[in-house]
Amino acid sequence: MNMDAASATEGHITGDGPITINGTFEWRGGRIYGAGDFIVNGTFLYAATINNLINERTLTLNGDSYWTGIKRMDFENGATVINGAGATFHHQGNTSWSVATEAGTGSFINNGTLHKRFRRWNWNLQSGCNE
Repeated sequence: MNMDAASATEGHITGDGPITINGTFEWRGGRIYGAGDFIVNGTFLYAATINNLINERTLTLNGDSYWTGIKRMDFENGATVINGAGATFHHQGNTSWSVATEAGTGSFINNGTLHKRFRRWNWNLQSGCNE
């Protein structure tokens, strides 16, 4: 499935095929399930108001990303987030960042730049997460 832009505030994105968003993807809440790649070629906005979950999928962020929400992103069953080459992942706000695994392992792979805007920085990788 290919889309120009998308926004998720609740509910589930599910299925086993690849998903590509060529514009902005704003994720405020919900869960992403299923096998296959989830590629965002534009801007990724993570403004979470609830804890969100990625299960199995690989979320590849090829554009700049902005984490402005105060909630965490959980991984299950080998889910992976990749910050692409040349992309910058901006963690904005004076909040802690916790990446947790509930079942199995999860990974955050940084091939670009991680940027923290404010002075407080806590990165808590739990049980089987890789940085």
